Amino acid sequence: MKQFLMLVFFTVFLTNGQAQISKASDLFI
Repeated sequence: MKQFLMLVFFTVFLTNGQAQISKASDLFI
């Protein structure tokens, strides 16, 4: 389940850009 969610998140991140990745990283950590 976690792996699937991570895959989805990564895809969204790549499409939205690095800015979104930074925000998501903060949420994850």
